[in-house]
Amino acid sequence: MAMPAYVSDRFQLFNRATSDESEWHWYGPINTLLGYLFPPQEYEVAPQYKGPVYPGSVDFTTLYIVRSARGSSKHPICFIEIKPAGHLQELAARSAADRQMRERFDRLIEGLIIPKLIGLSAIGSQFAIYEYDRASHELTPAEISRDTRIVNDTAPAARWTHDFLDGGEGEAKLLAVAQSIRELCDAL
Repeated sequence: MAMPAYVSDRFQLFNRATSDESEWHWYGPINTLLGYLFPPQEYEVAPQYKGPVYPGSVDFTTLYIVRSARGSSKHPICFIEIKPAGHLQELAARSAADRQMRERFDRLIEGLIIPKLIGLSAIGSQFAIYEYDRASHELTPAEISRDTRIVNDTAPAARWTHDFLDGGEGEAKLLAVAQSIRELCDAL
């Protein structure tokens, strides 16, 4: 099943090659996509913004947390961290994106209700899937440690292998991930 045209059409207006996080027109299409994947009758999509860490820095994080709106309490069921497409070619930017994903899991797994928490790291339309298993406490993909003597790639670009705008495998993978998350919620 393909995404409807109204979802994919929203992404045609943004600049895929930018590394500028101030490209606000990217967030509207993400809202539309998440609203399609997680209908508001059953889920809540909550955008969050984290400001710069250092004075004068323009780097900020945009995160969408999806919560189940079923039952008496809202709890996280997945999240997506978004970075500009240009970051895919930057070693430091990919490394920062990987660290932010791992830190986000640290914050969201406390009191986790579902058996698995899935996080998507989107750099432009390319995405990587991170998964935390509540029973084993395992987070995949495994962290690549920084070498103490040489500069090594702790977050290879190949990690962001899926493209949710490709109309093929990447889109199918995103739809399958969303379906598996909804099934985890249904099983509660």
